[in-house]
Amino acid sequence: MDSVRAQKKDYANLTISDIAINIFRYKFIVIICVVLGIAVGIAAQVVLTGDDPKLFYYSKATMIVTSKNAEGTYQASGNMDNPSASDVTFAQNLVLTVSQLAKSNYVLDLVIDKLEDYSLTPELLSEHIECKVIEKTAFIEVTATWPDEADSIRIVNALMDVLPDAMTEKLDIGSVTVVDYASKTEPIRKFNAQYILIFTAAGIAVGVFVALLLGILNPKVHSSEEINIYLQVNTIAEIPYVDKKTVGGLLVSQDETSPIFREASAVLGSVFQYIAAQKEIKVIYITSAISGEGKTNISINLALTLANKGKNVVLIDCDNRRPAVAEQLQLNMNKKTLQDVLSGKADAEDALIAYNDNLTVIHTNVSETPIDTEAFNNLLQKLRRDNDYIILDTPPVGLVSDALMLNNCVDGVLYVIRNDYADMELIADSINNIRDSGADIIGCVLNAKKKMLPGRGYYKNHYYNEYYKSTPSPKKSYNKYPSDYKSKDDKSQSGIYGR
Repeated sequence: MDSVRAQKKDYANLTISDIAINIFRYKFIVIICVVLGIAVGIAAQVVLTGDDPKLFYYSKATMIVTSKNAEGTYQASGNMDNPSASDVTFAQNLVLTVSQLAKSNYVLDLVIDKLEDYSLTPELLSEHIECKVIEKTAFIEVTATWPDEADSIRIVNALMDVLPDAMTEKLDIGSVTVVDYASKTEPIRKFNAQYILIFTAAGIAVGVFVALLLGILNPKVHSSEEINIYLQVNTIAEIPYVDKKTVGGLLVSQDETSPIFREASAVLGSVFQYIAAQKEIKVIYITSAISGEGKTNISINLALTLANKGKNVVLIDCDNRRPAVAEQLQLNMNKKTLQDVLSGKADAEDALIAYNDNLTVIHTNVSETPIDTEAFNNLLQKLRRDNDYIILDTPPVGLVSDALMLNNCVDGVLYVIRNDYADMELIADSINNIRDSGADIIGCVLNAKKKMLPGRGYYKNHYYNEYYKSTPSPKKSYNKYPSDYKSKDDKSQSGIYGR
């Protein structure tokens, strides 16, 4: 029994990347929580404060700050008629002080006295009065926003009236001159968004918390590093995600298959050959934790890649619960099946379907009966003599134990993990079951690798697209049989990631 144990990712120490990936993966949950937070905030605002969007009136007056003193003399130049450049600069430096004075409790108390409305308070007036300094000038715009149109004008103009004397009394430098009194208003809708902001923030927090919780409870595999560290398996290749809606093929034998996909499959073939030579491997089975991870596609493309390198390869569909090899390769299924050979009804030669000069396939029928391992091992012994590699496409080991029954028939196991798909704990249990049953996992393929965060996605896409953009595609490809001829217009294919 192998002492190395696979395990799911430990989220005791979450990284920023983990947090970002989970938020992006469950972004719709976060969006829903934010929308609900906004809705609850609006309802709370109305119920708790009675505030709904109300009509307010906006009025504006303008004043200018000068360097004149109480005697009417400019502070810097000392004359009464024309200010110097220093007087202008002095006034511009003074405007911020004046705008602060205008909203002080002292001045606002004077405004209340002038209006003779003692229901008002400096705090209430300060909330509804704004002083805006016009950039690079000595002008100040004073505005008031008030529920009553007439009161809005009265408040601004009262401030204009009391401010000059207040400035003289408190600052004793410079002066203000009213340029325009308020004479009209503009209606606006004003909303107090206090509870909306609170509940929106709460919605964001809840959404992020739920996203992180789901990520912790249902961890997925996102990278080769996670496979190597947590699952204790070496990743020998990454196959990029290909959108079947926009890309024609997912088999290396199809002309419309992207060069990025072809190159990644070629890397898988080269690395596998190296490992096979080091470990003297001829027969492997390829499996995954659950269906939909692309193990059948990996099996076919590995067989095709090795065959293209001049190796004699036999691909056997051992997934008799959901066979897919013959369908994806569009083979003539009138040939004898694996069951026929194992039951003694046919010889191996009768079941072999030549896909091309170097690749032959044995297909299977749908059956609930497990494979007879003794008869199957005898078949493999015969096939070993005349072939370089034998690849078995088996059922997902996380769902049924059929693949484990073949451990004594093979030299190694190639494990397929689809990016961000199966539960990491289930993957770990499946890998441990394979190891506990005595099989050697020679490596893992991270399939359908795609971007987990907004950005470029599969890191080689840009370079491959740049390199291949001017390379013409071959017009036609053939396998051995004329009935299997394929042209560039032939877009037919079954669901590649469905097996």
